[in-house]
Amino acid sequence: MRAFTAVEGGWESRLEPEEREALAGLLLQVATVLGADDGHPAETSADRALRAEAALAREILLPDASEDPETAVAISACRRAGLRDLKDSRARDAIAELLAPSGTGGAVRVAAGAEGAWLGALNDARLLLARRLGIDSPEAAEAIHSLAVPSPITDADPQVRERHAAAILYTMLTWWQESLVSGLLGD
Repeated sequence: MRAFTAVEGGWESRLEPEEREALAGLLLQVATVLGADDGHPAETSADRALRAEAALAREILLPDASEDPETAVAISACRRAGLRDLKDSRARDAIAELLAPSGTGGAVRVAAGAEGAWLGALNDARLLLARRLGIDSPEAAEAIHSLAVPSPITDADPQVRERHAAAILYTMLTWWQESLVSGLLGD
């Protein structure tokens, strides 16, 4: 994974195919959570568990717009569907570019004017991962970044291996998003 660099008409970054696939998969999870339907009864305990997970993730991606419950409900009724559609569209646009990069030599391209949409999509992906990893403070984020330091995983426990992989993905995504912001700010 390389940092974003300015090119004519936007920004480009080179990623390995597996990096692009991992990020696209995470963004697809964001889109899936946003599109999950709570209107149908869950058939099994596994269905109920998945819906509960999706509902919690949606709370992160679509937070209340007010601390006042009545105001939050009123704003939600007016704005939530539009916000959900916007976030879904941003995620799907990023997925399309990740899976079929349009930049020079196969680089991922962010067109000028689309930076905000990309940053929003990447932030939603980070929020989803942060929730799964239990990141709720700067200290927790730092612990996850430390967990992501390349080292051989000798633990055979699949949950340990999965957490390590998620920590690597979170750290990678954080760095990539920051590279786009740094480019925009001229750092």
